[in-house]
Amino acid sequence: RGNPGASRSSAENWRLQGTAMLTYGREFNGMHRVDAVAVFETQKQIGNSFSASSGGLQFPALGFYNLPLASSYQVGSGFSKETILSYLGRINYAFRDKYLLSIAVRRDGSSKFRAGNKYSTFPTLGIGYNIGKEDFIRDLNVFHSLKIRASWGKTGSQAVRPYATLSTYNTNAPVAFNNSGVTSGIQLGNPGNPNLKWETTDQFDIGIESSFLNGRLSFEFDYFKKNTHDLLLNQALPEYVGGGTLTQNVGEVENKGFELSVRGIIVDSKDWNWTSNFNISRVKNRILSLGGIADRIGQGTGVGAGMSITNEFMLIPGQS
Repeated sequence: RGNPGASRSSAENWRLQGTAMLTYGREFNGMHRVDAVAVFETQKQIGNSFSASSGGLQFPALGFYNLPLASSYQVGSGFSKETILSYLGRINYAFRDKYLLSIAVRRDGSSKFRAGNKYSTFPTLGIGYNIGKEDFIRDLNVFHSLKIRASWGKTGSQAVRPYATLSTYNTNAPVAFNNSGVTSGIQLGNPGNPNLKWETTDQFDIGIESSFLNGRLSFEFDYFKKNTHDLLLNQALPEYVGGGTLTQNVGEVENKGFELSVRGIIVDSKDWNWTSNFNISRVKNRILSLGGIADRIGQGTGVGAGMSITNEFMLIPGQS
């Protein structure tokens, strides 16, 4: 009855990761402590897919085993591959367990970007002061522990499709070369951007940790500020240039806020214990720039429960 059809598809994804790590630790004169680590890491992801479907089966009882005998059929396949190569070095130093220093450098290379933009370096620096171990703090008989810390660092993102630097083509597209009718052809899909590079985030954080009553009551407060630039965004293109989207590094976004957490051990006995935690945070996001490519960029679709293709969100400089 009707137009019997059948389909079959398969997908295979592989993720391979190799990590080599070298660590070193030593204490000098009972006052200095040094810990170091070096890491070499590789990651590879491979995806394969295949699908076949048909309509108008000659022998419906055979299902997808007789797809070639159907009146119409379609076959599709896909392949993707992406790799990351990483180097990491970190050194931690402590003097009398009161003055703390941490320095790290990470360098990542992604196959998603072309030569010249493939690698990027991300340094970090952190300092800490265990002021609670100073005699003048101990003499107060108030704190069980008290620590002040601050850090700055860079992180990167390569959250784009594996072949975003290459232009794509749509096959089997209906086109008309003359007035005789429509035929299948090839048309330009999403244009590639050979200048894509890592999205980079600079973050500064300052915080304080304290505890009281032999550690049964503890507080932790953090203030942070992040600036992300060279954002990896998809910009919709007008139909008169072929439509589709173009992935670009554009603009800058600022995120700042604070987080406060409180932890209390209410009951701690042999038979049972009771611990309570409280957390509150506030984050403010603001778009600083869109790189001058547009006054606003639409993101997402589906306004009206998916009934419209209108963008659900708009990125506007100066807005939160």
